[in-house]
Amino acid sequence: MSSDQQPVRRVLEDPSIQTYRYVRAAIIGSMLFLFISLTLQIGADGWEVQSSVSAYYYWPVRGVLVGTLVTTGVALVAIKGRPGLEDTALNLAGMLAPVVALVPTPLLPLGGMLCSGSQRKCIPEEFLPGVVNNMSALLILGPPLLGFAWWTAIGTGRWDRPTRTSLVFATALWGAFALWLGPTAAWPLRASFLMWSHYAAAIAMFGLIIVVVWYNALRTDCHFQMGSRPVSYRPVYFTVATAMALTLIVSVVVYFATAEASRASSSLVFWLEAALLVLFVVFWIAQTVEFWDEGLPSEARQTVA
Repeated sequence: MSSDQQPVRRVLEDPSIQTYRYVRAAIIGSMLFLFISLTLQIGADGWEVQSSVSAYYYWPVRGVLVGTLVTTGVALVAIKGRPGLEDTALNLAGMLAPVVALVPTPLLPLGGMLCSGSQRKCIPEEFLPGVVNNMSALLILGPPLLGFAWWTAIGTGRWDRPTRTSLVFATALWGAFALWLGPTAAWPLRASFLMWSHYAAAIAMFGLIIVVVWYNALRTDCHFQMGSRPVSYRPVYFTVATAMALTLIVSVVVYFATAEASRASSSLVFWLEAALLVLFVVFWIAQTVEFWDEGLPSEARQTVA
């Protein structure tokens, strides 16, 4: 058989790069899953939206909402970013995502339910056991996972300053939420945890994601083809980061300005939160394409070589 008749042999890709793609694709798929579920529920409600995306915890979307955020959190921690600011921000955002999922946003009383004290909004009594159980389980899981992270960092020789900083911040974050929730219902901080932890975790999570997007805009030197000319990823990331920052700020302002308003007058928060999620997906798709062949940024690959 002549050389030009030899069967074509395909070179198999590095399985680690394939795994990296699947982890990144899992985030995109999870977000699409959430968007589809929200669309179905909004359609069933006559195309009226609730006060926020998070408010759908109390509707049939809850399973998809919680599953999407937990999956996204795990993937954000698993993804290796550039050592230092990016990797730390990804890890912390990933730790916060399950908190956003498991602690719902307080609502105005449902049906005949009354909130205790002077609170206008609260988590309905029937949901409290599940919230406390889920958050307690998450916090109990924290020490073994953090211990594993510390052990692998020391054992594999990745004991550089960025790694130490990331682990210290992650441990401090776990400690802060463990102290805030407390051991029993009588814990003096428990009520404020149930009232405010969702907002604190959500704002911090999106803020950290904005840091990641902005950092990529500063560090990327890659291009993609648009027609016959190369276009830098940098303006794409700058645009997404700026849009996310403005949307997050407006969301916070609108929420507090309409905190006592009816669902109809405060639904703007829902659309702003949806915009944040869409912008995050745009960034994630762009970054996935950027590192499709390499798997990781060059700086991250050097630290794990």
